[in-house]
Amino acid sequence: DLTDMLAQMARERDFERPLVATGGSRELDDLVATFEALRGAVAAAEDESEAAYVGVIGSLAAALAARDPYTAGHSERVANLSVAIARQIQLPDIDVETVRLGALLHDIGKIGVSDAVLRKPGTLSDEEFVQIKLHPTLGARILRPLRFLSAHLPVVELHHEQPNGRGYPHGLYGAQIPLLASIVHVADAFDAMTSARAYRPSRAADEAIEELQRHAGSMFAHEVVEALAALPPHVLQSSQDAAAAATLADEGASVRGALIQFRARAAATARGRQAG
Repeated sequence: DLTDMLAQMARERDFERPLVATGGSRELDDLVATFEALRGAVAAAEDESEAAYVGVIGSLAAALAARDPYTAGHSERVANLSVAIARQIQLPDIDVETVRLGALLHDIGKIGVSDAVLRKPGTLSDEEFVQIKLHPTLGARILRPLRFLSAHLPVVELHHEQPNGRGYPHGLYGAQIPLLASIVHVADAFDAMTSARAYRPSRAADEAIEELQRHAGSMFAHEVVEALAALPPHVLQSSQDAAAAATLADEGASVRGALIQFRARAAATARGRQAG
């Protein structure tokens, strides 16, 4: 029985379920106790490593916000708008939470882009745009060591893919693009258009929606654009007001808090499954 349980653990990669001593053999029960002690030590080490990694990601987010004052608060606004779109589409709560945290982290890879490119006030050259296009892949690489963020990696890596196949980094088409990544893509574009930059003023919310609708089905997922357009005006206006009032708030703290909350919810869910 012990051999079967260990084999099932290895096969299903389920190392959360504890082994139970049977009382039928002192040698086997000692083996179970030793295994449980080792499993606990590994779990504690993983939790400590993940906590440290969460802190690093939060610090990276804060550093990224500080490097580019014109995008201060951008990720938080994109996250709030992505949640509103996901709820408009009536996605399950678990997807709403996934898109919220994925949106908060969607630009984390820009920490690897040079200041000369990231803060350039004018149009990027072809070579500079190639550098910018690396940020989704870099972001996914930064987050990959955190296993509990595996569901968020497609949002980070694929939020610049387009239904017409002209997006990046993989040139995916239509249904190949995860819906949550498409939601962040639309929210990201809306926030970019309704935020002022050094080289251009912000657009009104209705103008930004018209622009998105012109490219719905080609650059942006049609269903997502229509969900954005169907949001109450005050939701769109509050996003634009937040962009207009953006300051260098500690966006890293928002990311850290969201990561910690998500990790706590994931742990509670896992404990609930074990109890069940």
